[in-house]
Amino acid sequence: MKKIILFCLTFLFVLPVKAELTHPIDLLNAMMEAHKNRNYELHYILQHSDNIKSMKYHHALENNHEFAQLLSLDNAYETILLRNNAISYLGFNFTPFSLKGTKILDALPAVFHANFNELNHYDFVPLGKSRVADRIANVIKIVPSDSTRFSYTLWIDEQNYLLLKSELFDNQNTLLEQFRVIEQRVNDQFDNLIPQLKTMLLPPVNTQNSLVNTPLAWQVNWLPVGFKPISSSRQVIPVGQGQEEVESQLFSDGLSTFTVYLRSQGDEAFNNQFARQEKLILFTHVLGNREVVVIGDIPMSVAERIAQSVVFR
Repeated sequence: MKKIILFCLTFLFVLPVKAELTHPIDLLNAMMEAHKNRNYELHYILQHSDNIKSMKYHHALENNHEFAQLLSLDNAYETILLRNNAISYLGFNFTPFSLKGTKILDALPAVFHANFNELNHYDFVPLGKSRVADRIANVIKIVPSDSTRFSYTLWIDEQNYLLLKSELFDNQNTLLEQFRVIEQRVNDQFDNLIPQLKTMLLPPVNTQNSLVNTPLAWQVNWLPVGFKPISSSRQVIPVGQGQEEVESQLFSDGLSTFTVYLRSQGDEAFNNQFARQEKLILFTHVLGNREVVVIGDIPMSVAERIAQSVVFR
């Protein structure tokens, strides 16, 4: 009998044990990999001030190809689909359309798809463990190195590394956005989302009236440290009974982003005007007879300085 017990104890000790990740950057990278490579479904609440949305995000992977659906659970039907490097927008209140893209960015926190190895202007601080949606989570604070960007607190599932909760704070520690999972489902064996999306008839990608990464006749002369240009475009959009040409440049530090737009017509009444929509700041500056608009998850003073640094080449 003693030999049997000794054998069982020996067998238990040699079983491989999954090492627990404890370093913040390891947990963040594990979260990034889980979001990209696992089959899962998240039911969550997204809140900006008094505006609360109920959402469902469904993600699946087949042969290194990502499929995803983001569905609004309240009010009019709206859904966003990812298939074959195209993002399709469907709903009752607008004409369906598709754009080129590899990730659904709408109604998800910026940390969901961030590459944390490239974030050189943030510190990652562990805050212990907590509980969200009946799951144990590791809590990490993402602290910016200066006042030109905002901070995050993340709750990452201890077992599967999916994001369970995130909070975005401005420089005055005001809560701008909260993402909170109510229920999650993980199924790495089979996912019925893939056959559904493969057979759906979706609108073709719209490439008309748009030039991507085209040279522009203006530039931004001041950027916060760490922000880099990602893309530029020129497109014609309908305005009233006519059309208007709008140029834009997108900038990011790997987590925070902002876009600078140059409109063909400026209105002095909107010169140096601020507005906030959910977590985004909007600043308008008139430059000659053109209008510069900066939109992003950055402080107001930063948006103002960026807009006023725009010059023509």
